[in-house]
Amino acid sequence: MEGNALRDLRRNVLVFLSGLIATVAIGHVFFEMEKPNPPLGLLLAFLLCVTFLGIGYFATRLVLAQSAFAFFVGSMIVTMVDYAPAIYPDTHHFPLPALLKVMRGQLVAVAIACVLGYAGAWIRRRSNKRLEPNRNASP
Repeated sequence: MEGNALRDLRRNVLVFLSGLIATVAIGHVFFEMEKPNPPLGLLLAFLLCVTFLGIGYFATRLVLAQSAFAFFVGSMIVTMVDYAPAIYPDTHHFPLPALLKVMRGQLVAVAIACVLGYAGAWIRRRSNKRLEPNRNASP
């Protein structure tokens, strides 16, 4: 039983890290756009949605927490690396009041990431229920 628990832990860590990396990569590409490009913006939003649906689908435990934490940490990394030097030159950090405002501004997006993670978990449960009779019927 210990091997199964360790495998679940590895799987969840891998799912979380892949979601975090995807969030940082997509956020960085979005920041690098000089002129707003609506089709590319829609594609990036779609990719973010697929990322959090994937976290929900492949994670086995704490799906909502993994989705929320992956988006929050990823967006804070993008904010610190890309936006902080643009606003406050020669530094990669915000003053505390500005940082709290940035964190508060992320709450709606974190809630959306949680909903998408829950939807991914629901899709996994639904597909497993549909496949269960086929698995039991095989000789």
